[in-house]
Parts: sequence; structure tokens; C-alpha cells
Amino acid sequence: MNPIQESKQELEASIRYAENAISSAKKTIESMATYQEQTGREQALQAQVKLLEERIADMTADMVGDAATIKKLRDEKEASSGPCGCQAYRDLEERVEFYDKELQEMTQGVYALLCLSSPRQ
Repeated sequence: MNPIQESKQELEASIRYAENAISSAKKTIESMATYQEQTGREQALQAQVKLLEERIADMTADMVGDAATIKKLRDEKEASSGPCGCQAYRDLEERVEFYDKELQEMTQGVYALLCLSSPRQ
């Protein structure tokens, strides 16, 4: 083989080596970009989970307070003269019904948020 052909083969080998290096670098860059996207999504999901957990805690605290209010109103209702038909008694009944409904709605909301924030298998 003459020196020109040898030089040509060495250049072609160098070109193939450079092309492989470029291809490998592109794959590495794509891999890094994919990792960053996944990390960004994970951070967004973690922030959303934290927000949902805070909302659940707030709703649970509200639910506990409402349960105490309902108990107080029921106690007042039982202590009042129920059969007399007075307006105060009817007002207490309405307040108890209102808080019962509100407690049920909040309970449903908490359970819904718990279902949303629980990891799916």
C-alpha cells in the first residue's frame, strides 16, 4: 500500500472516531435533558402533594372544629325545651342541620383529596 492510501485510511479512521465521539456526546446531552425534565416534573408533583397535604390538614382542622360546634349545638338543643315550638329551638335545629351538612361536605372533600394525593400503584 502506498503512503497516500495509508494517509487516506488514517484520515477516514480519524473521521469515524470523531463521528462516534460526536454521536456519543449527543446521546449524553439528550440523556441529561431527559433527566432534567423528569426532575422538574418530580419537583412540581412534590410541590402539588405538599399543597394537597396542607389543604387536607386545614380541612381536617376545620372538620374537628365543626364537630365540636355540632356537639355544642346538639347539647343546647337537648337542654332547651324541644316540644314547646319556640323559635330559639327551631333556630338551633337549623344551625345543627347546617353544620351537619358542612361537616359531611368537608369530610367528602378530605377523602377526595386523600385519594388524589395517594400514590397510584
